[in-house]
Amino acid sequence: MNINTQEYQAMKLCHTGLRALCMFALLIIPFQAQSNQNGDLDLDQLATVMTKSTTYNVIAGDSLSKISNYFYGSHDLWGAILNANADQLPGGSTNIFPGMILNIPSLDDAMASSGVSEPTDSLNVADVAALLGGDISGALLTEVSQPASENAKWVYTEGVARAIRREYMTFESAGRIAYLDPKLKEGDRVRKGQVLAYQEQSRSAASLASANTQLVSANTQLISSQSQVSDANAQLVRAQTQVTVAEASRSEADANLLLAKRTFQRYSTLLKQKSASQQEYDEAQAKLVSAQAAVRRAIGQINTAKADVNVAKTGIARAKASVNTAKAGIANAKAGLRTAQVSKKESYLVAPIDGVVARINIEQGYYYSPQYLQTQTEQQVFDTAPIILIDPSRFEVSIKLPAGQYDSVRVGQDAYIDITKVNASLEERLPNEAIGPTQALNTYKIRGRIHSISPVLDTDLRNFLVTIRTTVGHQLLRDGESVSLWIKRGDS
Repeated sequence: MNINTQEYQAMKLCHTGLRALCMFALLIIPFQAQSNQNGDLDLDQLATVMTKSTTYNVIAGDSLSKISNYFYGSHDLWGAILNANADQLPGGSTNIFPGMILNIPSLDDAMASSGVSEPTDSLNVADVAALLGGDISGALLTEVSQPASENAKWVYTEGVARAIRREYMTFESAGRIAYLDPKLKEGDRVRKGQVLAYQEQSRSAASLASANTQLVSANTQLISSQSQVSDANAQLVRAQTQVTVAEASRSEADANLLLAKRTFQRYSTLLKQKSASQQEYDEAQAKLVSAQAAVRRAIGQINTAKADVNVAKTGIARAKASVNTAKAGIANAKAGLRTAQVSKKESYLVAPIDGVVARINIEQGYYYSPQYLQTQTEQQVFDTAPIILIDPSRFEVSIKLPAGQYDSVRVGQDAYIDITKVNASLEERLPNEAIGPTQALNTYKIRGRIHSISPVLDTDLRNFLVTIRTTVGHQLLRDGESVSLWIKRGDS
């Protein structure tokens, strides 16, 4: 830690109403004590973080050290910014990237986080003058601060342009990449439905053939079961017919038996009266016995026919159960076939949209597993997804605004967009929101409108998400481009 007591005392002086004088001291001291040659210190930003935290949108070329020097006038407080953004920079990583929104702690918090203790000795204006080596009573110390938010007529912010439609294409199962379109390269346009790559097909083809075989077998079983139902129904009809015939035979046998009984009784009487011969009596008796036997046979035929009916009904039930089993087998076979078809489909990368190839992370002949896909950060996904497509016809910019500006924006408001210069200074990137854009609005080649406003505030940073979608000039943007936006306040 290289911050000396003089610097800290001068910083603390701002808390006692001598902010302007303090800022002048802080502007000079880093040059004297640390030989700072880049001139990045901004009085306005130092005033902003003296007592409260703020946020900062990272662009290309930024580093934690550079941002620390800009806000605090010292490179050595970068660790405080790192600590304040531990959720975005896990494990002490200093890998910041354009578009990242960093939380900038207040000066007191930064000092405490970096282990700088407050000196016990007080410092007054004379002390500051002595530190600067002379009388500064005639120095012009005009504080250059941002206008108060209630005076701002515009909202200015920065973000990253992203294609609204993007497709991260990946294989769902592991396997060797058997084909990658040899003409395909990053930047090429592709059509919806175009085959870009596929994995080795032997395994999916075998699964598909097996599923088709099972489906054919299940259909054959269903046909056989349905035939059994038909046979059982025919058997039932025959058995029911036999019951009808047997019952008719029983009725006839009962009639014959009744006649035989009456004839036998008459000849018995006649024989006693000696009006009939013994032979006639014997013949009547024989007919009676025969009629009784015929009745017994008819009863047996009825029972047999009824048993056949029961057997036929059992056969029908069994055949219908077999039909249900066969239908279940068909359903399972179809499910297996669909699974095999899906598996085969998932082994292909087919363009789901008309778009442009943004990244190719595979090569023909290489082995790919879904475990290779890393999703912890957007950049990891971009570097590990097999193929990424974007639709460059529409872009959107997602920004985070302080909670106090929630009533300043409305869905449908126009946004004026400009591409952030790579070598732009921090001062150029923080213009005056009271004055607004420095160029005529009709000269902005890229414009958009607020598409959505989140009603939820970030509980830690107290900001909310706003999404702007381009309406004009999308052809001038590239996916991942850092942009600045001007939005006229809705309450102004």
